[in-house]
Amino acid sequence: MTSTSSSPVAAGEGVAISASRLALAAECPRAYRARYVGREPEGPVPDVLAVGTLVHAALDALGRARPAGAPPPDLAAEVEVAAVAGRTPYAAGVVAAALRILRAAAPRLDLRDLAAVEEPWDLDLGDGYAARGRWDRVDLPPGGGAIIWDYKTGGSVRSRADLSEDPQVLLYLAAARARWPALPPPRARWWYVERDVPITVAWDEDRDAGIRVAARALARRTAERGADEAAWPGRPGPRCAWCPLAAGLAPRC
Repeated sequence: MTSTSSSPVAAGEGVAISASRLALAAECPRAYRARYVGREPEGPVPDVLAVGTLVHAALDALGRARPAGAPPPDLAAEVEVAAVAGRTPYAAGVVAAALRILRAAAPRLDLRDLAAVEEPWDLDLGDGYAARGRWDRVDLPPGGGAIIWDYKTGGSVRSRADLSEDPQVLLYLAAARARWPALPPPRARWWYVERDVPITVAWDEDRDAGIRVAARALARRTAERGADEAAWPGRPGPRCAWCPLAAGLAPRC
């Protein structure tokens, strides 16, 4: 699989922060501080997160194993092989859950337009700040814009309206538009694998400009907060149950 990269933004002289870190800083500054500033020990990884890790690994391996443009003849068998060949050890229940999800999802894994998996990207935010990350999968259909896939294996299905305001979605779209300016506008496809629900969000020029400003401001605030715990308030919410830091953070949040 060849990379689709052209000339990524060189952000080494400024402050570069990943889209996932920006999303965590916006959602719960306390969790961000614990993980990336204080380096606090995390609790055991819940099985549901381990299942998600294995599903991602299997889908990544599947994409890398297929020649570009080749429709896989037996997806169910291939995802099973990819899953059990992933990182070990996995508990038997985790492997069984991942295989169940992947077998159910196999009909949607049409890879004929696949261009890349785990593709790195960079986005210049201005004033010495940049966002970066990896797209789970990139499709480049003939005559169309890029389709940026993100695989979701846990949590509730979010609405298109909600995802249309999500910082990570908007950064993915802004980075894709910057990568392929000559193509039609890109789309982000958040795929809730277990439920087989794909939610597609189209690139929007106004939101593109807005997320660059908002992400730059958030990156600046995050960089300037320092280590003082009082500067990183916890924001309890429905996603706390999925947080691997929950055991340590719960008393303070």
